[in-house]
Amino acid sequence: VRDRILSITMTLLLPWVAYIGGERSGVSGVIPTVVAGLVLGWRQHDVFSADERLRWAAVWEVLVFLLESLVFVLIGTSLHAIALRHMGTGWVVQDVFGPVAGIVAAVLISRFLWMFVTEGLRVVWLPREMRPDWHMFSSFVVIMGWCGMRGVVSLAIALALPEEMPNRDIMEIATFVVILVTVLGQGTTIGWVIRMMGEERAQQPKGLWHYLSVSQARALVARSQESAIRELAYGADGELIHGHLLEQYSYRAELAERFSHEPEALQGHQDTQHRVVLAIITAGRKELLRLHRTGAIHDAVLHQLEHELDLQQMMAEGGLI
Repeated sequence: VRDRILSITMTLLLPWVAYIGGERSGVSGVIPTVVAGLVLGWRQHDVFSADERLRWAAVWEVLVFLLESLVFVLIGTSLHAIALRHMGTGWVVQDVFGPVAGIVAAVLISRFLWMFVTEGLRVVWLPREMRPDWHMFSSFVVIMGWCGMRGVVSLAIALALPEEMPNRDIMEIATFVVILVTVLGQGTTIGWVIRMMGEERAQQPKGLWHYLSVSQARALVARSQESAIRELAYGADGELIHGHLLEQYSYRAELAERFSHEPEALQGHQDTQHRVVLAIITAGRKELLRLHRTGAIHDAVLHQLEHELDLQQMMAEGGLI
């Protein structure tokens, strides 16, 4: 059995291995690190067990928060060091403002051009009856173009530049300004842009917005699980041997299907059931703590059963119970 701690440790070491390997190979260490993260994110659903993913996600959630907070600290310290090297900020207006403004404009415009060209080519290949009208297409391009926020990867590339590189300070300032403009400017106004384009009231076009909602996807997953249990619920002689599981997954599939079509009608029922399930879990948790505090069970038993109750609560909060 694979050790969970070892698996999580490997995910923590992977970015360091990718970065050092890239630097030792004479290329940027940031790009291999990003590629390693993308591959791990894509494959983690197959490579890790459910228990490993739960623990891995909890560890990385804390680390991501700390590292993203550290990014802003690095921005402040780097800008301060640049200002000291150039004896203040007066040189910014004379030598930096123009080039940086041009870079920011190029980043913003190129994003819109990229979205227009790529989505335009994709729409051209769609059957004529599936092509969205111009309003839907332009709204999609504008919204997706406005979502082009830059962040940690851009900053990591700028900070990883060799100190002897010419105009390194200008590159760092340009990166900082791009992050500032896109995160604060675009990030805080994306809701306004969506409302301005009328997408909250617009009908979903067939050619562009083809993603399922959470309720619709959950209904399809539940139906596939129901199909699986219907095949496995009966023995070789045709006798029903897993009736409870068949009933449980059939009910879950029916409820998920109804909820995907009537969310308002079933929301009250689901909320009531959710409160009941949470009350049941709370009762079990209190009894588990009572057994542990009276010395009836060992710490290992406490952790194991508490983990099972936590999984039950997560399923309940996700609408799966």
